Amino acid sequence: MGDEAATEEWLEKAKRADVDSSRVYLTETAILMDQGKLDEAFLPASKAFGLEPGNPNAAFTLGNLFVEMDNAAAALPFFLLACDIDKYWIAPRISAGNAADEMGNRKAAIQHWKKAKSMAPGQQLKDELGRKIRGLEVH
Repeated sequence: MGDEAATEEWLEKAKRADVDSSRVYLTETAILMDQGKLDEAFLPASKAFGLEPGNPNAAFTLGNLFVEMDNAAAALPFFLLACDIDKYWIAPRISAGNAADEMGNRKAAIQHWKKAKSMAPGQQLKDELGRKIRGLEVH
């Protein structure tokens, strides 16, 4: 059995065993995204979010999927929702800044990155965010 077939079999078994959890659908979404099957990844991502709309991972995953589909405007609300659900998780805050920047909203991008910078656990990340902020403030 090939890797893809084995993965699909595992996903189907996991879905039957854990029907009320978003974890399996988030895993399926990640696999499909890794395979470049973005349109197919939308269904399990949406299902995960529908099962657990209060799960920041589900919101963040949908945001990432929209980014991969070159739709920052659709991604931003999901990143912001993930930030609202888990105020201490830095990844969706950085992603919200990236999406705002891609949409041309410098003010919002700087705001999100400054917040992320204040939360950053390490100096390297603080420095990287500082460079991003300065890059927008200069323009």
